Amino acid sequence: DLLAILVEEPHRAISREEIARRVLGREWNPDDRGVDVLVSKLRGKLSNLNGPEIIRSLRGVGYQFVAGLQFE
Repeated sequence: DLLAILVEEPHRAISREEIARRVLGREWNPDDRGVDVLVSKLRGKLSNLNGPEIIRSLRGVGYQFVAGLQFE
């Protein structure tokens, strides 16, 4: 579910709040590490692709799908 949400809009940063609501089915609070753990597990599953960063962390914002996107 998390990957689908990130891939739907690859140029948009998805907030932790939105991920918590849409994937975990609960409200997010700053002490909740559930979203970060979920992203970490997804990164682990995708890590054997041996390519560039696939999910970018945007401090204070959330996460963004970046596979195949070019940045300056």
